[in-house]
Amino acid sequence: WGGASWCPSCSYYPLADGKVSEDSPSWADDLPDVVEETADNRGAIESISMWFWVMLTGIVRLAAGSVAIRLSFSEDEGLRGMIALIQAGAGLISALTAHGIASYHALKDNRRLNLNDVMLSWFSIWQPTITQLPKTAKRILAVAWGATAFLTAVTIIGGIDYSAPLRVHQQPDVKPGNLIGAVGNAAKQQNAGDISQSMEEAGNNLAEGTEDTVAEGAGSMKQALNELGGTEESLQEIGNGAEEQAKNAEEILPVYTTQCVVYGVEVDAKRIPVALLIAARTTGKLQHVGRIERKDIPHRDFQYMGLKLQKAVVRDPILSTSRKAIWVKPVVSCRVAFNGLDDNGELKNPKFEASVLSEGLPDFKQTTKLKEPAE
Repeated sequence: WGGASWCPSCSYYPLADGKVSEDSPSWADDLPDVVEETADNRGAIESISMWFWVMLTGIVRLAAGSVAIRLSFSEDEGLRGMIALIQAGAGLISALTAHGIASYHALKDNRRLNLNDVMLSWFSIWQPTITQLPKTAKRILAVAWGATAFLTAVTIIGGIDYSAPLRVHQQPDVKPGNLIGAVGNAAKQQNAGDISQSMEEAGNNLAEGTEDTVAEGAGSMKQALNELGGTEESLQEIGNGAEEQAKNAEEILPVYTTQCVVYGVEVDAKRIPVALLIAARTTGKLQHVGRIERKDIPHRDFQYMGLKLQKAVVRDPILSTSRKAIWVKPVVSCRVAFNGLDDNGELKNPKFEASVLSEGLPDFKQTTKLKEPAE
């Protein structure tokens, strides 16, 4: 056969046609035994792993709990927003932690992945974790529950104020008084022949919310003007009790300007700023002296002051007060014009004049001036 193991003419191969003993060794003897597959008679729902049901139960509970919080605190938006922030923060931390662990294992086992894939290719990062289920079910639960907690906090619970860092308090229930206006009212009463209040008594009455205007031995008009930083010329213009000047005072009111600092921001029910609370050293110590409506402030000035006040929010006011507002550090000064009180205790024609670039608390007596009477 020329060295071949079979016949080239008839293809005879002795071993193939010969008989082989059944007891002789075979290469198939070294193969592992094949496990016989048993028929799976379970339904589609029964074939779902237990970790999936645990994950689904947690998601449903988080959603139901968020709905319950929304309904229970529907009126208290501040508390609801705080709960939403806590839940959203916890959920975000849980999801990011799980993603970090999954990224670590994926980068360790696959050198083709890099840090860009951690941010952009989430499926490639999570594929090793998914293929190793149910051993890695904890990572899946952490990211699923964390993402659900974050989304339900933002979309269902709500109440989070995204518009401005300043808006943290409700609108004040009472209108703040005005100490400088009370002194002006006392001076007007003295011109009309009534017994006026002293500067100290006016401050005490405003602090206590009273409306009494009688006090024996009260200070004179000159003392009141001195507290406001007035001059001798101011005394001569206003007079000291002449009836004719008292009548003119009803028609032509003196206009004063002074420099104050902003220590609080009032907001409405929608948490939109509506007024600024100002303070000055009228009696030697810093105290509340007035309230300026936002509508009376030019848009440019209000925007400038708002940018500075956003970075100066504090928990407590810089002075003792029972008012409700957003408290800020005295980093913004403004020049304000005023000329007395209306019958209800509000300033007559309150007017914001300008924002002032200054550092520290302005000296009240040095910055208060008497302008020409407003016609």
